[in-house]
Amino acid sequence: KDIKKPIVWTENEVGKTIQAINKVFVESINCANLKRHINKLDPKFKTEELRSNKLFVKWINLNFPELTADEVMKPFFILYDYRQIFSHLLSMSESKKIMNSCFNRLDLPKNERNHEKLYAALIEQLQNSLKKLIGTMKVE
Repeated sequence: KDIKKPIVWTENEVGKTIQAINKVFVESINCANLKRHINKLDPKFKTEELRSNKLFVKWINLNFPELTADEVMKPFFILYDYRQIFSHLLSMSESKKIMNSCFNRLDLPKNERNHEKLYAALIEQLQNSLKKLIGTMKVE
């Protein structure tokens, strides 16, 4: 299924797009393979409780120490949190708290706090993180 930028910025339309993007970048991570690779490089590290994003942080730390893994992965954690607003039954106060956290982590000014601005900032940071990762990988 194609992922398209929302045409209208309703919660329903944005939610569909964010959920689809999250499936590609977070839910599709092969956790079993990441755990095997991490355990080969750091046998004492406990991977049992970790899931996709946190596993990927550890993998980046082990394979690309020149990168700041937490910074590279920040937009992926924001994406995951943003998705919760649309895919969980949350109270208005819980949703607002998550939205404010996303706005703050993306450094969005108070007058630019809406779905369209959040989406644009998130996509830009996801692209920047992917460029950093790809630029650091060496093809042999």
